[in-house]
Amino acid sequence: MTIKYYNLLCLLFCLSISSVSTGQAVFTLSCLNSFESSENCQDNHNVNCGLPAHLTDASHAVFKFDAGTSCPSCTGTLINRGVSQNDLGYYFITAKHCINSADYSKKWNFVFNYQSRDCANSSVPANNKGGGQYFFQSRVELVKDVTLNDMAVLKILTPIPPHYNLYFAGWSISHGQATQLPYHIIHHPSADIKKYAHTSVAVAPTNQSCHIITKVVDVLYKVLFGWWTKTEIRTEKICSYTESPYYSVGHYSKGTTEPGSSGSPLINNNAHIIGVLSNGLSKCSFRAMDNYGRLNTGWNVASEIRNVLLPDRNFISFTTSLPGRRIQCYENLTLPGEQQYFPASDYQPQNEIQIQTRGTLTFSGLHTFHPGSDVVFSAESAIVTTPGTVWISKPGSSIELKIGASCGNSQRTAEIPETDIVLQDLPEHKSLNIQNIAERYGIALEVSDSNPSKAVYPNPIHSGILYFNKTAAVYQLLNAEGILIAEGFDADHMTIGQLAKGLYILNLDGQAHKVIIE
Repeated sequence: MTIKYYNLLCLLFCLSISSVSTGQAVFTLSCLNSFESSENCQDNHNVNCGLPAHLTDASHAVFKFDAGTSCPSCTGTLINRGVSQNDLGYYFITAKHCINSADYSKKWNFVFNYQSRDCANSSVPANNKGGGQYFFQSRVELVKDVTLNDMAVLKILTPIPPHYNLYFAGWSISHGQATQLPYHIIHHPSADIKKYAHTSVAVAPTNQSCHIITKVVDVLYKVLFGWWTKTEIRTEKICSYTESPYYSVGHYSKGTTEPGSSGSPLINNNAHIIGVLSNGLSKCSFRAMDNYGRLNTGWNVASEIRNVLLPDRNFISFTTSLPGRRIQCYENLTLPGEQQYFPASDYQPQNEIQIQTRGTLTFSGLHTFHPGSDVVFSAESAIVTTPGTVWISKPGSSIELKIGASCGNSQRTAEIPETDIVLQDLPEHKSLNIQNIAERYGIALEVSDSNPSKAVYPNPIHSGILYFNKTAAVYQLLNAEGILIAEGFDADHMTIGQLAKGLYILNLDGQAHKVIIE
């Protein structure tokens, strides 16, 4: 079964992030002023302009973030682990100095897919000039930070939405990196859109430590009639050699780094992370002299990092590298509310995003599909909607729901009819969500048994007090055109004044409910 939506009326507004509050962290307008903040020499080095094709996936693992300090200011990279998909989690690697003042009691701010789809900065849409499209917040847990090579590995505790098109970068701790040139750097210089730098001059310097010792020795000489012993004083130079915990970049042949690039990955030509940016002197006028903390140094000195990257390794024989991975198919997946779907072509050449499960795909809350977005949801077992699930599809968006055909499986379950439904040019002010579409066309979607009408009451209402079935931390009432009518905090009711008759949307902590005013 396939449902396609086109040209549906927008019932709710597009989230414009001038200030987003979780009660713990605030992402303010000043944080969005990072567009084109890097030096002019970066203009021709957008990540989709010259990055080798085999590194495109790895670029989707790179993001900018803060450490609970409100404004993203460093670069991090999602990293793959030697575990099953169900145990993968969301781990990332960055520089230790980026988290020295971290506040783990707050939600951190993350910005994904903040990049141009091509060489032109002007290709970045207005609502993503600052990273508002793929802004994400979560608490974070430290796995281990290492001072020796200025490196840290951390875990994002809240699942990142799958339509963010995530990739988990590969890595290598092999010492044979000299044969895997050139090296590539993907980063957010000065918190700007994602850029790309390139070098063929990166070495791990050898540190030499020498000292002089003085020895008193007895020397035996052969003489004509026997042997003669003489005591002598001798000096000897003894040296030891150790590799530096950093890779040193002598020169960038393309691009350069800046403040904000800290924590960005140094990637070999096999698309493996081998280090993270720690410090340096590089800038547009002097594109040289950067140091990257070596991953194999962190591996050697921190068992916590070893246990996260490769927890089931065999100590006799284990891999020294791991390729990257993208989750193509989930076992079961729950998509919570407050999701904003934008065109993937805003940040990459292709537009369609596919989200697939072998089992059940469950929706809750509000899902807004913006003009140009193209998302395909597939589930082999069932698509389930919880009470209050509302889908808003803006003009030009495309959504497909497929049941019984997912993850490369073309088999359709017997109880699901072979039906394709296209909804086009619907009348204005038509209220649609997944439930009433299913009812209208007789489609066998599963719906939770709970009664959504009890979430707010009385409903319909003329005026007076509208009660909630819980105390909402945040509530918002919007009209059918997406205009905010009223909002409040920490309340279990609101007062309805003299409002025009019609459909309204009441958003309670991210859960959307229809309210009819008579």
